[in-house]
This record gives sequence, structure tokens and C-alpha cells, in this order.
Amino acid sequence: MFQREGDPEHAAQLLGPREAGSGVHGPELSRHARQVHGPGRPVGGQSSGLPLAEAGRRLHGYRPRGRAGHGPAPHRGSAPHRRGHGSRRGHRRRLCFRGREPRAADSRRQSQGQRLRPVDPGQDRSVRLQVPQARLGAVSEKTRLNNDKSRAHEARFVFAGSSTMARIAFIGLGNMGGGMAANQAKAGHDVMAFDLSAAALERAVAAGCQAAGSAAEAVASAEVVITMLPAGPHVRAVYSDQIFKSAPKSALLIDCSTIDVESARAVAGEAAANGFRFADAPVSGGVMAAEAGTLAFMVGCEAVDFADVEMALAPMSRATIHAGEHGTGQAAKICNNMLLGVSMLGTCEAFALAEKLGLAADRFFEIASKSSGQCWSVTSYCPVPGVGPQTPADRGYEGGFATAMMLKDLKLAQDAAAKSGAATPMGAQAEALYALFAANGFGGKDFSAVIELMRGRLGALS
Repeated sequence: MFQREGDPEHAAQLLGPREAGSGVHGPELSRHARQVHGPGRPVGGQSSGLPLAEAGRRLHGYRPRGRAGHGPAPHRGSAPHRRGHGSRRGHRRRLCFRGREPRAADSRRQSQGQRLRPVDPGQDRSVRLQVPQARLGAVSEKTRLNNDKSRAHEARFVFAGSSTMARIAFIGLGNMGGGMAANQAKAGHDVMAFDLSAAALERAVAAGCQAAGSAAEAVASAEVVITMLPAGPHVRAVYSDQIFKSAPKSALLIDCSTIDVESARAVAGEAAANGFRFADAPVSGGVMAAEAGTLAFMVGCEAVDFADVEMALAPMSRATIHAGEHGTGQAAKICNNMLLGVSMLGTCEAFALAEKLGLAADRFFEIASKSSGQCWSVTSYCPVPGVGPQTPADRGYEGGFATAMMLKDLKLAQDAAAKSGAATPMGAQAEALYALFAANGFGGKDFSAVIELMRGRLGALS
């Protein structure tokens, strides 16, 4: 308890030779104990009236171990040591802990009471901090900024914990956005929707949304704005020309489009300059997940805003993950989809080869789904009809995640790789194969239809 780490000379003075007997608790220990516990702390037999050697056993933090030596004091109520102590000594120790040992226990309680003196709540207990004044100023400024940010956050709409219907503007009602907006309406929110396509807007109204004449009209009284747009230029234009000019400053802005990282960070910077909270939150899961409300969201935003973003996305989500600062949501999305594109090509190659070798597709599926080749493209999105769970392959490769969209994501990944200096040879090959497949007129087919390219049977898709 008393030994200072890294001070051998002090340890030698404190402990001394073991054969010294009572000298182990001599003047050096008494002096050090006074330094640690203060002058009011009784030290050994000098204050308790016990013999010095006996009093040493009563020092706080020590107990006898067997018949000689010392060790940590037992916890209150613990059983007596099994070696060298009978029931009488164990009973005596318990009496001591219960306050029935007359002098040593009373002294201990007195010293503890002195160390835990009550503080007068009205007393001015100013403390001089040993910190340079420049550092104090920096700490004070940081605290002020955090407090200001916290007050601003509280003053804005806090989606989390809201038990009432929220006003949500949803802009972009395509294959993904239509199902997402419908799930917000199903959750009981007041959804004001807008899309350039009249047919898409009619479907949203049928799903419980209200139609707006423009993006500016949709966001005019919104508490949350969600956008799902085709590409970076569309996102920049809609936010700069309409949302920033028309939405309330308290609105939480969430872009679920899949765009380049630079555009996402540029919009986030412009949002901050205009006094808005913003998050890039691209999705994974495809059209079926959008309709079912089981999308995965990868979110790039300020940490303080994530709870509100997560709650706003909850009616559409099975998982919402904070990727980091602005732009990291988009980074996660393009890396994930590059991996998906590569793994789907490998899955299609493997099934095509299995067929050539006379291995039935259902047998290979059962083996691969339980072996080291297992992956999402095999077990959850098998490209062969009639094998595994239902997928777009069972619907003639219609719906699902279009080849053109996969090609778009692969191009974004290659653009990011070129700008960052990353080597992605498999990603580059995947982009080339999907570009070839789309160029043959199959951009609207699900991306798993590329298996027909591997089989050499593109005519089967016509």
C-alpha cells in the first residue's frame, strides 16, 4: 500500500531486513504513514496503546498471513484465513469489524471520519488549478463552443423520442425512393413527396403520401428532409437551388442517394454554412428491401446528430450504422458494392463451371452455402432460378438491383480509387464485365443476370 513504484531506495528504507522483527514497523514507516494519512491518523502502537509489533498488524491495508508476514486486509464479513487461525481468532476479527474491538477499531473509524469531513454547501471552496493560463483559455473556449452546440441541438427538432407524427419531405420517388417514402407514411408520419415523374408521384399518393408541386414546396415546413436522387450533380442542384433556400433551419437533412464522396462532402459543407444539420446515408438492399423497410444505411454525419438520423431512418431500416464523418457513408457504400459486384461475378463463374462439370446447381448450392465459398451472393441472392431463397433470378431477372446501377457504383469506386491512388484490379475487371453486359442491352436486368454472360447464353435473356 505504502511503497512507491520505481523507488527502490524508499522501498529498502520502508521494508528493511525481514529478520529485524519489530524494526519493520520502525520510525521510517511511522514517518511515511503520517505523510500519507496526515497528522490526525493514529500510527501503530504509538496511539493505540498496543505493543509496536502487535500494532503493526493493525495498520490499514495489512493482515497476518499464517503466523508471519503481511498481506491485504480482508473484505468485511469474509471468512477467517484457513491457515494458522482458529475460529476464536476469526471471531475476534469479525468483532473488530463490527466495532466491538475497543481501541484499534475506534481509532480507525475516527481517522476515516476525519478524512471524510462534511463540506459546508455555503462555503466558498475555490481551488487554484495548476494549469497555464493559455490552456485555461483554450479549455474555456472549447467548453463554451460545446455548450453553444448543445443548446443549438436542443433547440432544433429532436426526432428521437418524438411520440407525435413528424413532417417529412421526401424528394425522389424512383425504384428505391417510392418504397422508402411509402414506409414513412405507414409509420404514421406526414410525408410531403415530390418527383419529376407524375406516375411516381401518383404511386406515392396511393401509398399515403401527399403530393407537392416542387421540391421547395415539399420542404417548406419539413422537420426532416430525405432525398433519393440519381447522381451527384442532381443532389448538388436540388440542395443548392431549393432545399437550402426553402427548408426551415431546424430541419434535419438526409441524402440517401449513392454519389461520389466529393459531392457528398461539398453538400455537407454548404449545409453547415447555411446552418443545417446534414447526413449522407446511402443504402444497401435493393428494391425489395426498400419496399419491405429492411434497408441497411451507412451514415456519414456529426456524432451528435446520429441518434436523430437513426430514428428518422427507422421506418425504412433493418440496420443503421454510423460510418464516421461526412462522406464516409458514401465511401462505405461504394466499397461495399465493389465487393458485391466482384463476389457476384465469382459466384456466377462458379455455378457456370459446376454445370459444365455435371454438378447440379442445387447440389452445388447446398455445398457452397455450407463451405468456405459461402457468401451473400450464394446464400441470399443466388443467380440460378429455383435454387435457394427467392431472388430476381426466379422472376426472369426483373426488378432487384439493376445492372446499370451496379455499373454506376463500380464506376464511382474506380473514380475514387484513381483519385486516392488505391489499386483495385478486381474492381476494374468487374466494371469492365458489367459495362460489356450493359452494352449488350441488359442494363435494366438485375445484376445477377450476368450469369448468362458466363454461360454464353445471352439470347436466353431476350
